[in-house]
Amino acid sequence: MAVDDLDDGADDNARDTALSHGPAPLRESCPSRAALVERVQALRAAWGVVPEAAHLGATCIMAESKAARDQLMVALRAAGYAVESIAADTRVSAEANGLLFATMHRAKGLECQNVIVTSPTVRQGTRGDVAPQLIYVALTRAPQSAALLTAI
Repeated sequence: MAVDDLDDGADDNARDTALSHGPAPLRESCPSRAALVERVQALRAAWGVVPEAAHLGATCIMAESKAARDQLMVALRAAGYAVESIAADTRVSAEANGLLFATMHRAKGLECQNVIVTSPTVRQGTRGDVAPQLIYVALTRAPQSAALLTAI
């Protein structure tokens, strides 16, 4: 199966089992950070992850920084979701009872059924931009559904 690993070419993902199941990751640009938060909420609902869902922990939202992660946590907590942060020293339970939130750097080694990766930009070489390789690692954590949302 050919996938876009964000390096301007198609690659074979035979070794990346998380991307070998389900549809290709959704990629969308949002006009603002506020619109990005609204789109995260819409995707959660489209994927059947609503505040009263039994297994919210099967979904992880990954951001480029702790500040961005915390901003998304506040917005989704206000929308009625139970939220749980995954820090560097946190063990992840398969029985988590809230939406999981992590930075992309924490993504390595995790696997969640659904993943939304948020980033302000995707470029190489510019300080402050998120490297495509980091986003690729974050997206490959989801065997069921994945989305990359960028804010313009």
